Amino acid sequence: MLPISEKPQGRRKSLFSRLKHQTRLLIFFLVLCNSWTFIYWTVDSTIKEKSFRQQLETQSVQNNREERFKILNTTEKAVATEQDSVTESRREAIKSAFVHTWNGYMKYAYPHDELKPVSKTASDAFGGLGTTIIDSIDTILIMGLEEAYETCKKFVESVNFKKDYDASTFETTIRILGGLLSAYDLTDENIFLEKAKEI
Repeated sequence: MLPISEKPQGRRKSLFSRLKHQTRLLIFFLVLCNSWTFIYWTVDSTIKEKSFRQQLETQSVQNNREERFKILNTTEKAVATEQDSVTESRREAIKSAFVHTWNGYMKYAYPHDELKPVSKTASDAFGGLGTTIIDSIDTILIMGLEEAYETCKKFVESVNFKKDYDASTFETTIRILGGLLSAYDLTDENIFLEKAKEI
């Protein structure tokens, strides 16, 4: 028998190997995400910088510093104006698409959970709670559609959550509870908070 001091000792486990498998995966995932974020940021910055340099070269900016800053300021203002008009046209296209789908829902499926657009019929797949209405309130508020908002608010005031129904806990949480809480956050109207408590 070996003396105590001479007993062979097993390899000590590293801190990483002592972590649970899920924890190791989480650490690996976080490191991977951070790496991709850094790579994306680096590539994006490089592309923007290259584009900026090409812009300066095409304008034949001389070494005169004042001239360079004048051209740069003019270019930045022109690009900002162009981007504003593009952004506004995109915003209007998105709003128009939303209004189109909202009108389809109101025509064929109100007050049911969702519209089946091909058959133009309604479905109560989430318990018949008017999921689309409640889930759309925050978008309607952000887009400034006041008439649609008033319709949604009246529906919320009349909806009855105290009934037996089959529904997904996940969908009810993110679409009904989430919709009510976001509507409350955007309007400070207590009806949304009260209905969120009720569900």
